[in-house]
Amino acid sequence: MTESLRTSLVSIEYSDDIDDTADGFTIKFQGESFTPPSFKDILKVWIGYRDNIWYIGSFSVLKSRLEYETMEVSVTATPIDFGNDIKEKITTSYDNVTLDQILQKIAARNGLNIKNSFPKHTYSYKSQTHESDIAFMRRLAGELGATFAIKNNTILFRPKKWSDQEDELPDAVIDAKSTKGLWFETLDKTFYKSVTAMWHSTKENHNKRVTVGSGKPALHIEGVFKDESDARTKAKAKLEAANRGMARGGFDYEGVNIIAGSLLNLSNIPPGWPSKFSVQQVRHVWGESGYTVSVEFEN
Repeated sequence: MTESLRTSLVSIEYSDDIDDTADGFTIKFQGESFTPPSFKDILKVWIGYRDNIWYIGSFSVLKSRLEYETMEVSVTATPIDFGNDIKEKITTSYDNVTLDQILQKIAARNGLNIKNSFPKHTYSYKSQTHESDIAFMRRLAGELGATFAIKNNTILFRPKKWSDQEDELPDAVIDAKSTKGLWFETLDKTFYKSVTAMWHSTKENHNKRVTVGSGKPALHIEGVFKDESDARTKAKAKLEAANRGMARGGFDYEGVNIIAGSLLNLSNIPPGWPSKFSVQQVRHVWGESGYTVSVEFEN
C-alpha cells in the first residue's frame, strides 16, 4: 500500500475460499480526495501483520461504490476476470492425455499458469461439449475429489484432504492457546471404512468391481468407468467426500498467513478431539479495531 493511499484508508477485507468460489477483496477509502480505480484495473495486494507481509495476488476491479453521506469509497475486486473467455462455452475433446496436458491447454487459451497436484492422472478420452473452461475444470476436480480454484492468475488443482499428495499443501501449525474464540463441533455422520465401485465392462462383457479401503460400514457406487484405474480414482474420491466434515470449527487470530485449502494442525487440544483439519475459509479484516484473521476448518 503506497503512502498516498495510506492517508485515505479506512478498512480492508479479504476472503480466501476453498474451491472455485471467487475470493473477495474490498478496500475502503475516505473519498473526498480519492479517485477510484476503473473496471478491470489490476490491484496487486500484499497483506500481513507488523513486519510479516506476504503477497496474496493480483485482483481485477469489479466495481467502486461511493456513500455520499460519509464520503466513503468501497472498491471490490476479484482474482478472476469475469470479462474474459474462461466462462464462454466451447466444444472440444482430448485424447490420450494427462490432466496436466488438459490444464496446460486451458491455461494457454486464457493466459493463466497452473499448479496441479495430480500430474500423473491420465484420460484415454475426455469431452468438453458446450461447456465453459470453468465448468469443465470444476467437473474434472469433482471426479478426482480435488479442489479447483483460480488464484493469482493460476489454475490450482489440490487435494481436499490430506492424502497421497499431502506434501503439495502448505501446513499451518497453530497453538490453540494463542487463538481467540476457538470452537469445535462434531457432526452426526457415518464414517465409512471402504467403498466398492461396480460397473459393466463392455469390452469384457461382464460386471467388474474395485474396492478402496477395507471394513464396514461400506459405500457402494455404480457408474460408467473406462477401466479399473478410473473406477479406483472415483471410488477413492467418493470415500474421501463421504468422510469429510466429521468435525468442524473456527477461530480468530491476530494476523497469520493461512491459506484456504491448506492443512491445519492445532496443538494443545483436549483429549478426544481431532487436531488435524483442512482450512475451508480465511477472512482477513483490517480496520479501526486492528487486524484479525478468521479461520473456518473441517476434517
